Amino acid sequence: MDVEVYYAGQRSGTMPYTSVPAFRLFCKQNGFQIRWDAEQKRIDLDSGLRGKVCVLTAGGAGKDASYEWEIVNRVQAFLSDYGAEIVMGEPAKILKKDVAIRFSVKEIRASVPPKLIVFRSENESRRTLIDCLHHELKQTGMTCVVKLQREARSASSGIAIQFQLPQGTDAEQRKAYGESIAFYLSSGILHYFLTGLRISPLSYLSLHLLKAFGGGAAADDADSADVADSAAAETAAYSGGTSEQQEAAPTEPAETEAAMAAQTTEAQPDHDTAAAGTDEAEPEASLQGAGPLPETPRQAEASRLEAEVFFDYTVLRSDVENRPFLLIGNICVKNTGTEALYNPVVCLRADPADSIKMGGQILPPNLVETLGVQSSAGIKGWRYLEDDWFTQAKERGEYWMGPIHPVRIEPKATETFQNFQFSVVKPETGNTVTVEGYVFFQEQGLQFAANNRIALSL
Repeated sequence: MDVEVYYAGQRSGTMPYTSVPAFRLFCKQNGFQIRWDAEQKRIDLDSGLRGKVCVLTAGGAGKDASYEWEIVNRVQAFLSDYGAEIVMGEPAKILKKDVAIRFSVKEIRASVPPKLIVFRSENESRRTLIDCLHHELKQTGMTCVVKLQREARSASSGIAIQFQLPQGTDAEQRKAYGESIAFYLSSGILHYFLTGLRISPLSYLSLHLLKAFGGGAAADDADSADVADSAAAETAAYSGGTSEQQEAAPTEPAETEAAMAAQTTEAQPDHDTAAAGTDEAEPEASLQGAGPLPETPRQAEASRLEAEVFFDYTVLRSDVENRPFLLIGNICVKNTGTEALYNPVVCLRADPADSIKMGGQILPPNLVETLGVQSSAGIKGWRYLEDDWFTQAKERGEYWMGPIHPVRIEPKATETFQNFQFSVVKPETGNTVTVEGYVFFQEQGLQFAANNRIALSL
């Protein structure tokens, strides 16, 4: 017996009924929205962005308003085919939205190069979105900074992005700037859906692209079962664990000290910079990174940035009933590539969050100077990255830590985050507690999931 498969309302093919469980798992892992009709023996797939709302608006009614809307409309054109609802209007008036962007243009002196500014507030709750937009807009080749503004703005007003355009820029160059900004602004929004909302790009590509790059996985022939075969193969690949771990990897903090040390620079405010709607702004917080020097083909092939991450741990059980278990472990990072790795950031994620409390020799940020281990090279040890680390751990089950001192891991060398301790109690529901590990090298744009995880059945 065959099952019919529809994507966005269009018939895509059939598959054997026995392949449905594996196909369902494949779709869930890749972010597709899937509905299974057992009576009709039919599967309906939809974009992973279906139901997501993106609000776009231009900044003002000045002489550059038409140019602002031209860029915003280009962004809408890029995003309109991905399944999300694109709304053009005032963000504050749209109650339900996942992304809200307010784009404006300001003319500056002709002698000053063009610049893009992404504004954030002091109590910014949308750091991941800002980080994604900043990361992609840097690819325009123009200076792109994140600037702190004193004037409080509600989250409902959207992220303000300002393009500072030199006076006298000719029409052809204006068009080129606009196309580049629209392209990378769209990429930044999609980057947020991937990293912030964990929606795989595979789930919102158009059907003809899925066919082109899927090797005929969703065949036009109504009698074809290729879609099932492809799903089974992909699902088997996921069973190895690496892809699943990377999909579930926690979102990186946008402004950890390790990232800021390598990617951000404090700059003096200039007279041509103004927030969207305010003239008071703090010094700039993130400048674009210089691109790597060109390499010869032989150098590019030989250079590898790779690492293996794994847990080494011991579980101690108390003889006293209802006493917590004690978990003592290390997370080891072995450089298996050809280049040095710098300043690892470790995330340990516990599930369920309220069943685990972390201890050991990790210091809160405000106690590093007084309680850090002094050495001839300065203070050494590990610290939590966030001041409110305890609250974050209770809410998300995530513990973010980084080295107090600079760390360099040479090829074939291993760096060990030693003797972290977890007090583990039996969860209120279920009897399994897990700890997963992730290591980020933010200066080099790398992320590695641990090869193993800690799983306790209580």
